[in-house]
Amino acid sequence: MSQKVKKEIPRERLLEEAEALFAEKGYTAVSIREIIAAADCNVASINYYFGNKKNLYLEVFRRASARFADETSQFRPACC
Repeated sequence: MSQKVKKEIPRERLLEEAEALFAEKGYTAVSIREIIAAADCNVASINYYFGNKKNLYLEVFRRASARFADETSQFRPACC
């Protein structure tokens, strides 16, 4: 796992580890088994929380986009 402290929520662990793996290797090079091993989850976890690898990828992208929007909100004009 990327972090020293194991998160208690498997969904969050899956998202964090998938984000790191997708960033490092790309979508097609990362397997579901690789993600679940890194997140210390069982094989059914991805299907349970996301339905499939594509939906997991989309959720990772949504979270990253939301973080970016939050971090850059200070640069948006207040008048609009």
